[in-house]
Amino acid sequence: MNRPAAGNHGAGLGMTCGTGMGLADIICMYAGKNIDAEFLFGADTYVKKSGILSGAGQNFIILTNPETGLKTICGLSDMKFISLSGNSEGM
Repeated sequence: MNRPAAGNHGAGLGMTCGTGMGLADIICMYAGKNIDAEFLFGADTYVKKSGILSGAGQNFIILTNPETGLKTICGLSDMKFISLSGNSEGM
């Protein structure tokens, strides 16, 4: 797997991705694409959030609802599964 160059992905959204292959770096390469994030809170509370990835940091992502423009900030520590749609350069 090739490592992406810093700043190559998400630039159109004002995002700069790192050069590592950590979770935040991989997610960042899907900026502007649809993603589904699945969360588990406690032992049995399951929540699924979907939207356009409009921001990412080391411990969070920002999903934008394409119909309403509403932004949801999601913490990576509670995220269990992520479904990424579309192709990403460098993957």
